[in-house]
Amino acid sequence: MKTRLTLALMAFALILSTGCSKPEEKLAKHTEKMGAIMEDNLESPKDGVEELHEYMRDNLPEMMSLVGEMMTELDQIEDGSERADRAKEMVTTLKEAAEAQKETGTKFAMAAMADKDVQEYVEKHGGTYEKTAEALMDGDLMEGLGPLMGMGGRSKRRSKRPSKSDLDED
Repeated sequence: MKTRLTLALMAFALILSTGCSKPEEKLAKHTEKMGAIMEDNLESPKDGVEELHEYMRDNLPEMMSLVGEMMTELDQIEDGSERADRAKEMVTTLKEAAEAQKETGTKFAMAAMADKDVQEYVEKHGGTYEKTAEALMDGDLMEGLGPLMGMGGRSKRRSKRPSKSDLDED
């Protein structure tokens, strides 16, 4: 009896810990958490910007993975109408999450724009990213990966899109 109760409690805890099951719901939770950071730092925008920067450092890989999961899920839906319905569901969830943070985000942005310390922080950190972007765009990385990702660069050869008959020749 004790083992069953323990297993039941563990299963319940696992269900609660997983929370959201759809990737857009998990992404919306990140939006809510960033909104809470902004709300908590309306009076101290520099602290909020630093906290948001740290949050993004810690969570951006997962957030990008969730976007990838959404795209993969949509790609796996064969029926165009079903795919469109699912895409609308995803967009609705994300729009609702963003809309819920709109007022706080606007207040925080106004406070941050008026804060000299925030401007210095953005200038300091933004300049380093500008240099990184230049290096990526000018370097060999974009030469090789750019055409694959539809981001420019020059391809040494043009690939021919396979026809249906090419694919059926297995």
